[in-house]
Amino acid sequence: MLARHICLILFVLFARQMVMAQTFVNGDLEGTVDYVSVPPGWDFIPFTDLSCQATSTLEATVDVLDATGPSFSGGIAGIPNSGNTFVSGLHANSGAGQLWHEGLMQTVNGFTVGNNYTISIFQAVVKQNNCIDPSGSWRVYLDNNLIATTAISTSYLLPADVNLNWEERFISFIATATSHTIKFIPWDDDANLLTSVWDTTGAIRMGIDNVSFVPDPPEVYLGPDTLLCVGQSLLLNASYPGSNYLWQDGSTDSTFLVTQSGTYWVTVTNSYGSDSDTITVNFESPDQAELGPDITLCIGDSVVLSNNTPSSSYLWSDNSTGSELLVSESGTYWLALTSFCGTTIDSIVIEEVLCEFILKMPNVFTPNADANNDHFLPIEANYIDSYNLTVFNRWGNIVFHTLEQNVGWNGLVNDTEAPEGVYTWKIVYEDLDGKKGEMHGLVHLIR
Repeated sequence: MLARHICLILFVLFARQMVMAQTFVNGDLEGTVDYVSVPPGWDFIPFTDLSCQATSTLEATVDVLDATGPSFSGGIAGIPNSGNTFVSGLHANSGAGQLWHEGLMQTVNGFTVGNNYTISIFQAVVKQNNCIDPSGSWRVYLDNNLIATTAISTSYLLPADVNLNWEERFISFIATATSHTIKFIPWDDDANLLTSVWDTTGAIRMGIDNVSFVPDPPEVYLGPDTLLCVGQSLLLNASYPGSNYLWQDGSTDSTFLVTQSGTYWVTVTNSYGSDSDTITVNFESPDQAELGPDITLCIGDSVVLSNNTPSSSYLWSDNSTGSELLVSESGTYWLALTSFCGTTIDSIVIEEVLCEFILKMPNVFTPNADANNDHFLPIEANYIDSYNLTVFNRWGNIVFHTLEQNVGWNGLVNDTEAPEGVYTWKIVYEDLDGKKGEMHGLVHLIR
């Protein structure tokens, strides 16, 4: 069993494990045809083993067979299920204190504790001339623990018939260690083990071939639903040995790179089945620290700065961490807003101003081009929204008019100097609170 990871680019990993079938060495049981012969990679089960009933070493040794032997005439022969040879073993009693129980075993490494594994074998009844019981099976041990007795196979063929009836059997177990010795030993399904040329319920010879671990159907896990930040990506990995892949967009690679929000699925298929999984991926931008435009604040007033983003944390310029900041003085204020996808900062300038209405006009001006009091305009003006100044001569004629506070009368009328004297003025205004009013007065023009 191997560990598999779903890789997040920015390299966040979602881990999962999947079962990888173990491998028997020489699972096809290819060897040298002979009595007392075990294929390379395999061992005899010794007569001292807890699973073996044999009375001595030679009664615990399997034989390697093919269609010609090692004894065609004795019935110790047969056509393998595949390859060139197979193995057979006796479960037999001579009746004179000699008991055969011939099995084979192999130690396999690389198991993952707690994982399920399945073994496949092909079995057949091999009728030796004096062991002609038509039915039997194999017992399978994990170390010293019996994990299965296979369903019996039956054959009514004659001992001389080499066309054996091979049948597949499956054995499942849970690994309890990283290394296990797996043992196969023949088993007669009845109590009669006596060798006989006529007793069809007596001893049995069983054949075994094609011992292998069965790959499990694929298992796919794309990880939990995921939230990413804009600019990141997620590599979904559905890799499983010997499998085909189909993603939601019809692509067939073992991986899929996600760069935008959506729901993604994959179906993984091999010859033993299929599995599917779905994941939803959403992308999020950082929360924006937005304080708005700069603010002009009346002296004595205050303003509350805020940014309503409950999913974020706040840090203000005064090191406070609430969602709001009360400001009553001029200055530059900033907010650092931290969310899942990072930190953004915004600042705002607060300027305090006098918000009292003031409009003062001079009562004399001297338009003599000496750069001192050359224009008739307000001495002081504050909190004014609109301004309309009109100047009249002694006969009530308009000599000057303006809508601009900073534009004053220069003492000219139609580009001609107005005579010295007293003039009347009127101002129509509206303050910043929307209050309207008029002011009237006299101004003395002196040259």
